[in-house]
Amino acid sequence: MDGHEREKKAFTPLQTLIARSKPRRFVTGFTLVEILVAIIILVILASLSIPDFTKPKQAALDKRAKTGLLLVSAAEKVYYLKEGFFYPYDGSADITSINQFLRLNLSDDNWAYSVLNGGLTTFTATASQDSGRAFEIRNWDEEAEKKND
Repeated sequence: MDGHEREKKAFTPLQTLIARSKPRRFVTGFTLVEILVAIIILVILASLSIPDFTKPKQAALDKRAKTGLLLVSAAEKVYYLKEGFFYPYDGSADITSINQFLRLNLSDDNWAYSVLNGGLTTFTATASQDSGRAFEIRNWDEEAEKKND
């Protein structure tokens, strides 16, 4: 094999240009704009769904407060049958004294319970939140009211 037998391949000018240029790399992935658009869409969808999650939670908390007030009312009636008046005798009571004297076990981080005496034959039990949301239940001895009239 002599050097003449081997022929060099001749390139056309276009092939020479292509051979000299750097090979193009295809980059796979997402651009910053595409990622930002996706994040914005997710934030909008999340903001639309958040209020729907808070409504059932608040409804459950409200039901819990109303149930607690019904327990206080039932315990007040039992206390009235034993003592002849509603608790407290005068003034108001907080959750600690309500649990002690009415023999309840109310403990709730979401609601503050109190009982206000409106005389020997009436009381008002209240459950309130820091947000200003509150429920109350009132009770009175109808027979005692008739006797006083």
